[in-house]
Formats: sequence, C-alpha cells, structure tokens
Amino acid sequence: NVVALRGLNLKLRHGELVSVVGPSGSGKSTLLRTLGGLQEPSAGNVYYDGVNLQKVPEEKRVPFRRKTVGYVFQEGNLIPTISAMENIIQTMNFAGVPRIKAKKRAKELLTLLGVEKRMRALPSHLSGGERQRVAIARALANDPLVLLMDEPTGNLDYKNAENVMEMIVKLRDELGTSCLMVTHSKHI
Repeated sequence: NVVALRGLNLKLRHGELVSVVGPSGSGKSTLLRTLGGLQEPSAGNVYYDGVNLQKVPEEKRVPFRRKTVGYVFQEGNLIPTISAMENIIQTMNFAGVPRIKAKKRAKELLTLLGVEKRMRALPSHLSGGERQRVAIARALANDPLVLLMDEPTGNLDYKNAENVMEMIVKLRDELGTSCLMVTHSKHI
C-alpha cells in the first residue's frame, strides 16, 4: 500500500480560497479526488456540512457531487468533439437542467470568464488559457458550494496563469464559492 495522505485535517470555510502546495507525487491530486468523492479514502472521513461522505451510498453521491462540487481537472478534460459551450451545457444536462436554462447559464459563465466569443470553438481550437477558463466555467455550471482545482495553471504560461488566478479570486469574491486548489507552483 502507498499512503498518499496521513494525519491530514482540513476545514474549508464558505468563500475561502485555499492553496495546497507540494511537489509532484506528494498526494495533492489524491486529496482532491478524495474530497470530491471520486476516490474512497482507505481511512479517515470526508464531511460536507456535517454529512460523512463515506456513509452516503454511491447512487446518492453522484447527484451530491453534481450539486456540491465543481472539479477542474489538471488537463481540463473537455470533450474534444463538442464546442466550448456544449461542454458546459453537457454538465448541466447530467444534473437535469433544461437545455434552454443550461444554454443561458453557459453563456453567462463564458462571458464572466471572458471567452464568450469562443463559445462555438472546439477545445482543439482554443488556447491553453481559453481551455482552462472553459473548464472552470464547466466546473461552476451547477453552482457548486466547493470548487476543487488540480493544477489549474499547470499548463499555462506566466501571463495566462496570472489571468486565470485573478479570475478564480474574482469568481470566489462574486459567487462566494469555496475554492481549494492544489499546485506545485509556489508562485501561484
């Protein structure tokens, strides 16, 4: 057994932005997958608003994740065959949001993140910074209480990394979303 996390006690408050910094292989991504309910911890517990996530049956965890947790994956994980806008709409479709409402919300988020002019572009036609902003918009689509971000600036140049971080802080301030970001970058 490889123990990725040991002796960890973390409390994320409403509207708080926390950055966990560590080298590659230190368990940062494991932390996010565990907190997001994507991976079971071998020991310990994860609580959301007093509810022990490990006690929630898997069939109820999926809707819980859709409503509670927004996840920005390290590589963005956008679906390559559909547009930026459709990537966001798809997330809301899985949560049962009607298409008209989902389309309106997707436009709002793309505008908020400054990529509304690229809404019809496929991910392969977006810059790294644009892809990352679309991934953030997708993570915010269902108004999550918590935004978990795995190296959100890892594949970006210095300027785009700064821009994305400014947007994350702005979103946290405007939406009140709690944000937990893991990175190996001490600068970020």
